Amino acid sequence: MKRLLILLITVSAILFADTPERIKAKIIGKVTTSLLGVGVVFIYTDDPSYKKIFVNEENIVETGFCNDADLILSSRLERYRSKCPPTPLRLYFATDYSDYMKNRDVAVGAFFWQKGRPNLILNEKVLKRLRIELPAEFDSYIE
Repeated sequence: MKRLLILLITVSAILFADTPERIKAKIIGKVTTSLLGVGVVFIYTDDPSYKKIFVNEENIVETGFCNDADLILSSRLERYRSKCPPTPLRLYFATDYSDYMKNRDVAVGAFFWQKGRPNLILNEKVLKRLRIELPAEFDSYIE
C-alpha cells in the first residue's frame, strides 16, 4: 500500500511539475503581453532553447524574421540594431545579463537564469521613453 501511494505521488509530481522551459515560457508570455498590450505577441529569437519553448504557447508566435517581430529576444542584441532597429512596436529583450548591460539604452528588459533561478529586469528609462505602463505586479522588477 505504501509503495502504491509513493508511486502515485511521484508520478503525479512528475506529470504536473513545471519544467524550467515551461516557467520561461510563462514568464516571457506574461511580460511580453503586458509590455505590448496585445493578446498575441510575435517573437523573434536566435536562441534555440527559446525556440523550443514557444511551440506550445497560445499567446506567443515565433517568427523567422526579426522585421516581423514585436519583440526580439536574444543574448546578442547588437546584431539587430541596424537590421531591425528597436521601435515602440518592436522591443528588445536580452536573455543574458551582460548583453542587457551593453544594450541598456535600447533593451526594455532582460530575462535570464542565475544560480538556478529565473531573473527578470525591466528598464525604467526605456519604459518611460516608450510610454509603456505595466501592471503593479511588475513594480519590483523595474530598475
